[in-house]
Amino acid sequence: MLGLQDTNMKNAAQLLFLFVHLAFVENIEKSANFQTVVTQANYTQNHKVTLDFNTEHILIYQSTSTINPHNVYVWSDQTFFEHPVFVVIRQQKSITSWQIPMSLERRAGGILEFASTSRILCHNKMDVIAQLPRNERNLSSENFHEEISIAVATSSKLPTSVIIRVDEFEHFFVEELKTYRVGAAASHPRYFYYKFPDPSHENYSSSVVLELTSKDTTCMVVSIQNASCPVEDSLKGIAFKGMFQTVQSKGGVIVKERDYPNGFFIVIIVHGDDSGCNQVSSTIPKASRGISTIYNYTTIVSFQIKPTLSHSSYYIAAFSTLIGLLIIYVVFILSTWGFYKYANLWRKNGGTAPEDITLEEETCQTEFDEPDTKLTSTILTLNVLATKGAKHYEKKSYTYFWHVLSIAIFYGIPVVQLVITYQRMLNASGNLDFCYYNFLCAHPFFDISDFNHIYSNIGYVFMGALFLLITAYRHRYLVHKRGHGIPKHYGLFYAMGMALIMEGILSASYHVCPNQSNFQFDTSFMYVMAALCLVQLYQKRHPDVNADAYATFVALGIAIFSAMLGVLNGHIALWIVFIIVYISFCFYVSFNIYFISYVRKGLTSVYDEWQEDRDVKKALEPRRKAHFIIIMVANVLNVILAWMGIVCHFMGTDFATFLLGLLMGNTIMYAVVYIIMKYVNHEKLCAQPILYAVLGMIIWAFAAYFFNSNTSLWSVSAAESKEYNKHCIVLNFYDNHDVWHLLSAVALFFSFMLLLTLDDDLINTPHTSIMVF
Repeated sequence: MLGLQDTNMKNAAQLLFLFVHLAFVENIEKSANFQTVVTQANYTQNHKVTLDFNTEHILIYQSTSTINPHNVYVWSDQTFFEHPVFVVIRQQKSITSWQIPMSLERRAGGILEFASTSRILCHNKMDVIAQLPRNERNLSSENFHEEISIAVATSSKLPTSVIIRVDEFEHFFVEELKTYRVGAAASHPRYFYYKFPDPSHENYSSSVVLELTSKDTTCMVVSIQNASCPVEDSLKGIAFKGMFQTVQSKGGVIVKERDYPNGFFIVIIVHGDDSGCNQVSSTIPKASRGISTIYNYTTIVSFQIKPTLSHSSYYIAAFSTLIGLLIIYVVFILSTWGFYKYANLWRKNGGTAPEDITLEEETCQTEFDEPDTKLTSTILTLNVLATKGAKHYEKKSYTYFWHVLSIAIFYGIPVVQLVITYQRMLNASGNLDFCYYNFLCAHPFFDISDFNHIYSNIGYVFMGALFLLITAYRHRYLVHKRGHGIPKHYGLFYAMGMALIMEGILSASYHVCPNQSNFQFDTSFMYVMAALCLVQLYQKRHPDVNADAYATFVALGIAIFSAMLGVLNGHIALWIVFIIVYISFCFYVSFNIYFISYVRKGLTSVYDEWQEDRDVKKALEPRRKAHFIIIMVANVLNVILAWMGIVCHFMGTDFATFLLGLLMGNTIMYAVVYIIMKYVNHEKLCAQPILYAVLGMIIWAFAAYFFNSNTSLWSVSAAESKEYNKHCIVLNFYDNHDVWHLLSAVALFFSFMLLLTLDDDLINTPHTSIMVF
């Protein structure tokens, strides 16, 4: 047995020796046949070489004194490659390599191959060039460019031909305020060098904006990198150096001198398809719309470098806005004091305030306290629905203010923390697609990339604070007689002012880094303001049956949650479900309004009346016909608005904007109906609300124009958002969206002032003479 094992081991050893010997002999034969062909090559000439697994070609290019880098073209006319051709370029300080055909992975799947390639070589003396002042580039040195060698080899057994050409890359050095056009392709990346001029130069600026345009929508990446070798000019490596962003037909990058004191490279790389720029690359892709992939491998790019705003112009723009807001403060403080001084709505100097009345003293029990009496009345006056007294209404209305304040604190703190983290992530990663700025009008301030869009929200804060001051002034000095005028829910007005301030804070937070992850920061308190305005209008004539703060904010929470679902999953089925639920909710609210919150008793009374004589027409005939007609018209309009959501869906409108439009539309509709009904019931408007209404409508019209002129769009991909980028239009500091911020803040203030003064004509009118509608 042992002898048999020894024999097997000997046989195995002999076979192993035989295999090793044959492999060694084969390698010797290959080595004997392998040859390296060295050629002295000339610049600007095509050199065609044929190679296989036994032949390697090395092209030697002599030293030159040019300050421009060299561009190496390597291409082949062949359409089939058994094995790739490897290209290795040796320079004094670096080695560059790639293969032909060049392979690019598509994000949508598959691989693209290109037989024509080129690379710009980083200059051997780039470290020296970067240190030179811009006007001292006329260097003369015999060996400014050291010797370049290009080696090409393949493991293919079939003969493979490639053509090599080396040219000087002109227009490598770019200057500000000059337009440059360059062709780029997926296998032909391009880059340029810019150095900031001396501070004494007429075009000097501590920061510049790089603007790029293209006549097609080819997807590409633009990178800003330090002026040092090596240059990352591949899609895989570009994320690890400098700043970068995806671009289709428009893009822009703000570059600060303090970040690139020795200048920077502008690198342009084309994607193999548009999947890096369309909805596939979006955080919340609109997959339900169907995304078609477009293959376009070449493009012509025009770019220009422009100096940004000077420090003096920056300060002028910022302080001009502040001065304008302070002027509004002075005007309204003086006008409010004037009404206090001269109008009979206010307490005169030396006058005495009405006595404080306790809740028990002020509460009035009337014959209308019973629900049946209220439901059977054909005409309702305010004394029927204002039986609980001012103290009760004040206490109830202040719950709105405390709710808004609590939400502001617990919602605002994590929002600010999150957006600051976003800004730090952008600064650390250099990924400019992380934030959806208007890159053509984004003015940095220290580490903040887009200060002007944050600063323009100061209008909301100032106007909200002014509204709080005026509300407090009226609360302190306006005469309120018991049983006269519209009951004042000052807590609601304070809540509206606080919501306006928070809209400014959260909108500013959103604009620190606007993107698809934090879009609701910009509109959350718009929902709150719209809801508070609706409640405020309703409580004027229905103080006893007005919704409390708890129910209101639960409904708001459901609305915002629905908006989130609609954005995350914008399928048409979700829109239809929401529309059905919304219409059902409108019907429920309509029953509550018509039956004065006694829905069950109201429906029971209709049923009992039908039981008496079986007359359906008589039982269903509305007792308050005008009230019924208004509710019916409102429901018809709401049904139309709701089903318009289907149109909005196919037009590409996001769900959150549609929902906000519903709330704003109902607020406007209710305000218009309220004013019309005042005139129908022979009431009038004082000069103040008329003035606020006229000014508000004018400013809202201008604000709407600028709102619809988008400068970025969070609901699309980062590259698609840049298609909306626009230049600054006011003081070279504010763009369309900034103007929207400032105008809408003033318009909201006038709208709130309209609600605050809308019923000043009824201050001395007894409740028994004020109609409910």
